[in-house]
Amino acid sequence: MFDMNTVPALKTKRTLPLAVGLVLAALLVSGVAWFIIDIYQSRRLEGIFVGQLERGLHQSAQRDRLRFDEQMRTQAAFAHLLAGNRQALAGLERMPPPDKDGLPIWTPEPSIWPNLVKPDAIVRLDRSYQPVMVYRVSSTDLPTELQHPSLSLVLAAEQQAILASFDDKPYVLAAAMVPDGTGQTEEHLITASLVDSDFLLRGQAPYLEEGAVVALIGSNGVLTSSAPSLVPTGTTLATLRQSYLVTDKSYFDWGQSDLRASFISLVPIAQKTEMIGPILEMERNHRALLALLISASFLAALLYLSLRLRRLMRRVDDFAQQAFGVVPEDFLAGDELSGLERQIERLTAEVVASRQALEADVFDRLALSLDQLRTKTENERLLTLRAVTDFLGVGVIRFDASGPTPQNETMSQ
Repeated sequence: MFDMNTVPALKTKRTLPLAVGLVLAALLVSGVAWFIIDIYQSRRLEGIFVGQLERGLHQSAQRDRLRFDEQMRTQAAFAHLLAGNRQALAGLERMPPPDKDGLPIWTPEPSIWPNLVKPDAIVRLDRSYQPVMVYRVSSTDLPTELQHPSLSLVLAAEQQAILASFDDKPYVLAAAMVPDGTGQTEEHLITASLVDSDFLLRGQAPYLEEGAVVALIGSNGVLTSSAPSLVPTGTTLATLRQSYLVTDKSYFDWGQSDLRASFISLVPIAQKTEMIGPILEMERNHRALLALLISASFLAALLYLSLRLRRLMRRVDDFAQQAFGVVPEDFLAGDELSGLERQIERLTAEVVASRQALEADVFDRLALSLDQLRTKTENERLLTLRAVTDFLGVGVIRFDASGPTPQNETMSQ
């Protein structure tokens, strides 16, 4: 038989409605998921964007390097042009003093050779490679090694323009043989240009992107750059990587150059951030809009579920009242599922109590029926016994606490 002690105790009400609790849980889970997805998606987009930017930067750096190579070839062409022009050589001896600005009047116009940078010095050597005259085109102090160049340096510069280091400064050297008119070499001519920011900007300024910097870098750091205030001389490659995207860091040799250097292009990382920022912001807004739509749909579904649960609770209350006369429980606030669970527990308790009452009533009715059946059977037995004893004339007496009692007519006489 079902025991009332097995009926679970009614649970206490929870403080938050179902919709509110689920929304808070969903916000917590979605917040963590949003944070993880945002980091992953942002890094992925940034990686794609940076990859494209680095590829474009590498191509731009190759073009910048070609323009620098052309400046060196232009220097070599100028040296050969000067060496083969007698009038120019004669005008060289009548050069203005160093404090005058500009090259002699016989030098090509910038419109003809746009990449030509005026040399800082022109050195004349005799046929045995001994210095004859040094012309300072600018007022810059010339290194002693440049005024007395070594034979190996002159021979290398006659093959093609080379890079050399004097007083820890990079120079472009170009040499040419001066013929005497009979096919013999009369003397040698060397042009030297300091590779500084002006030299770099002469060939690169019209093509540099906003914020970009070009630099000549050696094994010990930056030798010179187009923006000395941003990338000063001596800056190491590791330091550059902290603020700039750097292209190919391999080193190139220009012919027999004794200076091992590489021409690199730099783009500020801040510029990359400014370029990718709007894209990341747009992507984040799209995700936010999608999350808002999903959250609104989820909230609407929760509200609908909450209303259906409350309606079901009212139906359970009506059934319990009609079937068992149970007074409905007021549900003011809390978890609708918990409220429905409490109602089901109350209804279960009422059903169990009704079943136990029914079983007790059936047991009482059965006991009463058995008593009635035994009484009827005893009466019938006594009537039969009386009839038989009367017919046979046998007396029947019953002894009990009150004494003997006659049971038929024979004993009564």
